[in-house]
Amino acid sequence: MTTFGERYRIKCRENSIYPCGTEAQQALGCTKSYISKMMKSSEFPSVRVILAAADMLDVSTDYLLGRIDDTTTNEVDDYITSIRGSIEVLNSEGREKLTELINLLTRYKANTHNWR
Repeated sequence: MTTFGERYRIKCRENSIYPCGTEAQQALGCTKSYISKMMKSSEFPSVRVILAAADMLDVSTDYLLGRIDDTTTNEVDDYITSIRGSIEVLNSEGREKLTELINLLTRYKANTHNWR
């Protein structure tokens, strides 16, 4: 089974991105040292970094985490990512309801391995 770091490195290479380079550091919002540790599996990435890496590499989080071997993103991942980015414009009640929906979709997706 491949690790997050191995899959991250492979997809960076395929996308002509230096895994610890400036572009990756900016996209992931972390340091070269943190990325290096993450690639060596001495540090597991945060959820924020996993989401940012999936966006940067245009793959699903499930692929990066080794849950699936298909590198294509799916509609649920794309939808969750898009609504997370716009959640701040809602009032507090709207943010609460949308957060509940995101959590529900995430739990459902986690229990349905072949969701597409």
